[in-house]
Parts: sequence; C-alpha cells; structure tokens
Amino acid sequence: MPVRVFQKWLMAAVLALTVASSIHAVEPRKAFPIPLPMVAYTPAQDSVGEKVIIWFDRANESWEISSTEVRHILEKDMQTEQEIYRKPPGQGFLLNSIEIQVINRICKTLIKTLDGFERDLGNNRWDKCRYLDSYLASFFCGFYHLITIAKSSKSALPEITCPPDSLYDRSPESPKSDVRLAQWRQSADHVVKLRIAARELMYRIKDWQKKELNNPKRDIWRDQSGDFVEAYELFIRLYFNFPPKDREL
Repeated sequence: MPVRVFQKWLMAAVLALTVASSIHAVEPRKAFPIPLPMVAYTPAQDSVGEKVIIWFDRANESWEISSTEVRHILEKDMQTEQEIYRKPPGQGFLLNSIEIQVINRICKTLIKTLDGFERDLGNNRWDKCRYLDSYLASFFCGFYHLITIAKSSKSALPEITCPPDSLYDRSPESPKSDVRLAQWRQSADHVVKLRIAARELMYRIKDWQKKELNNPKRDIWRDQSGDFVEAYELFIRLYFNFPPKDREL
C-alpha cells in the first residue's frame, strides 16, 4: 500500500514537473567549482555485473566498484595500470578497506557541497543553487548505486534516495531546476527545513566517518550507517519535494 501511494504521487509529480518545465523560462545561473566527484552507474550487461565508476580530480584515474571487487585504474604514459581488490566469497555485503576509503573520500566532498549549499540557501543565492542542482541530483543516483552495490543490498539505502531521471536533467541550464527551486521558494518554512536537514546530514556524515569510514579500529561486521541513512533520506525528501514518510501510509 505505501509503495502504491508513493508511485501514484511520483507519477503526478513527474507530470507536473514536465509540464511546468516546458513553459518555464531558464533563470540565471552562477557557475562555481563543485567538489563532488563524478559517480556513474553501469547496469549489468550479459555476463558482466552492475558497477559504479568514480572519478575524483584526475581524469586519468578512476575507481570501479562492483559487488565482488574494486578496481583502481590509472592511465599513465599511454598505458593502463590496474590494481584489483577482490572480496572473499560470501562477504560481498561487507565494505572492504578500499571501499571504505573511497566512500569516505566521497563523503568529504559531499560535506563541502552541503556546507556551501546551506549557506547559499541562507543568502538567497538561487543562481548558485540552480547551477548546483543538475550536478547534485545526478550525484544522488550514483551514490545510491555505489552504496547498494558495495553492500550487495538494494535496501542499503532507501529506494527513494535514487530519484528517477524524469525529475532532473544533467544540463546546468535545465528548466527542471528552476521549477524545483520555485517550489522551495513558495514556502519559507520549506527552505528553513531544507537548511536544517543539510546541517543534520553533515553532522551525521561526520559521525559515520568517525565511527566507521575513518576508523582503523572499526568492527567490519557492524554497520554504523543507520543515523546517516535516516538523515540522508530526509534531506532527499525535502530536496525533491517528496512527501514525508507518514504521508505515504
């Protein structure tokens, strides 16, 4: 029942956003450096399983993460160097030390991004928020697949944290960004809640880093991401104007 209710709401939201974006004029953007890495999802094909590819600052260096292994790929002097870290059989649900390092590094960039986003909201820098939107929305989807693949579990993050492509475009000039931000600006209360959620998410990321991602003495059998997941879902719901959990019942 909850799933059906949300699916109906999502279909209505997509239709409304599509119609609105088709008639909405593109508003000004302010370009600025975004610290987020590129996180690209590749679905399973034939005998090859699904994977996520991550690029940080260097275009010639990437990380490929699947449920069975991690590959560090470096293009150097016209050659490709690869380091492969395979997971032991039956332990695909456990984050290994390399996955932990990569996820921790991504979380550091997410904290920087959220910090700037929260300040821009407070300063009414809507031009920067619009520019960020296409990058941030795309990142959310990549991050969802990263965590669910690394943990070999589609429930490692709530499915709602992977917004469908129909709700955003990867173009920094997307009118869908204008429509989304216009919805925020209709309610000062919503903007305040979004800022608070961003701060809470930053705090929960740091707590997750302290307990697990950046902890050399972590218990590999213990998942410490619960509080982060809860804060992350709340932020996503507010960001995409999704209904609260209790309204899906």
